[in-house]
Amino acid sequence: MITFELFKDWFGIIGNGCLLAISIYVFWRTFISKKIIFSGFSTHTAIIGGNSISVTVENKTLSPIVMTSICILAGDSFKIEIKNFDIPEILKPLSAKRYTTDPFSEISEAIDFSDLHKYSKEKRLRIEIHTSSGYLFDTFNPYHGQYGRKAEKIPLHTRYTKIYNGVIISPKIKYAIHLELPDRSEANFYLLSSGNFYKPPFPISNYPDIENSTTQTVTDFIKKDIPSHNGTVGIRVNDLKKSIFTQKASISGKSSTHLKQNFTCKFVKIPIEKTPIDKNDVNTI
Repeated sequence: MITFELFKDWFGIIGNGCLLAISIYVFWRTFISKKIIFSGFSTHTAIIGGNSISVTVENKTLSPIVMTSICILAGDSFKIEIKNFDIPEILKPLSAKRYTTDPFSEISEAIDFSDLHKYSKEKRLRIEIHTSSGYLFDTFNPYHGQYGRKAEKIPLHTRYTKIYNGVIISPKIKYAIHLELPDRSEANFYLLSSGNFYKPPFPISNYPDIENSTTQTVTDFIKKDIPSHNGTVGIRVNDLKKSIFTQKASISGKSSTHLKQNFTCKFVKIPIEKTPIDKNDVNTI
């Protein structure tokens, strides 16, 4: 009987100890440990289709986190919005999720993605999450220094989307070229700021002087490389070099951070028969 009582007492002590340990763990998870972890970061660049930035966020608590926006901060220099949720996003307890920006052409002030990776390597890239109860922060790599400015004072940079004929294009594209070939097939390709042609339908040498180019000089340059053919070829060169963003580079955190510009060109059908064509619109080869 005495042994049973001792066993009962010890079992009670052990049970109370387990309950205490669980309570301490829950308290630590909820109030002391990191609420979020910035565990993933990547970028994607494209000439056609847009760029994007992705982050992975882990909820380390035992409670859901209700998020209204996610941004990344490059030290004290600038902030880029990843997501702004019209309907608050709920990140489940002890779970992780990847978030990616909508495709965009460029970031204001011509920030290069290499700058973001540089901040990442310097352990100064951090995440800012606006929740229902305030802001949460974490650095992509452990960082033990101090930031000199409050996060709300760091300028929020705009993501710009440049659309040509319904397709998101890079600011590296200076000219869009459209060809209609004798077999009535059509080809679209682009001239980049580097002087390279992007996805031309036939080999074309690099353009030598993009800074002083015009639609006419580009047209004449392409003409010389078009393979021999029977019939007429329609060519139209659209100047995107003059298309610039007029919005200020840095805007307040309460403003929209995704601005769009649309450039749509209606191409003229070129008949194979030699008929009069408006030279201001299409050059016949």
